[in-house]
Amino acid sequence: MSTITLSFDNGPDPIITPKVLSILKKYHIKTSFFMVGTSIEALQDEHLLNNIYDQGHWICNHTYTHTVQLGETKSAKQAIDEIEKCQRLISSFSHPCKYFRPYGAGGILSPALFNEASIEYLAANQYSCVLWNCIAYDWEDQNWIEGTLQQVANLEHALIVLHDFLAYMPETLDHFIQKALEQGHQFTQFFPESSVVMCSGEVSNALLVLSQKNQF
Repeated sequence: MSTITLSFDNGPDPIITPKVLSILKKYHIKTSFFMVGTSIEALQDEHLLNNIYDQGHWICNHTYTHTVQLGETKSAKQAIDEIEKCQRLISSFSHPCKYFRPYGAGGILSPALFNEASIEYLAANQYSCVLWNCIAYDWEDQNWIEGTLQQVANLEHALIVLHDFLAYMPETLDHFIQKALEQGHQFTQFFPESSVVMCSGEVSNALLVLSQKNQF
């Protein structure tokens, strides 16, 4: 049996995210929401962020625009802005560890996730960087449940990337959690250590290998 950590990227969505919160509350599951800055701005108020925070979920940074991988930005300033602008919008709702997840362009773990400027900035400002080891591909296919459970079965601790802007997410999330519990899996809010490649500014060897750099 495996341990599962759920995480939701690219929100918040004013309609879908509250429905996702209801499903999580039903099963007493706490999770993390990796938010995009422009999506936060589109809310126009902080009511939804308050609800997420008050229910014990972690609010995390997933870049400002979610349009370019940090390793492919045109300048150091562009890369840093993607991090800094989103963090400013998250503000007091941020987890104390300042969790950040880079834009992965289809969930691929590659050197394109970071550039040297972004890693230096994240380390200097004591961010914690969280990647993933299980991609549901829920944005491609609403029938993501069985494939994801197969991935989970091969992992001791699965950190799953889901998306809380998809209209079918609440219903499919409910079915996924039911099936996972029936199979004996358990849920936790905490991340697997191997997926945290920077902890409060401390760069891990995994991040050095991923970025193909010897030092920063």
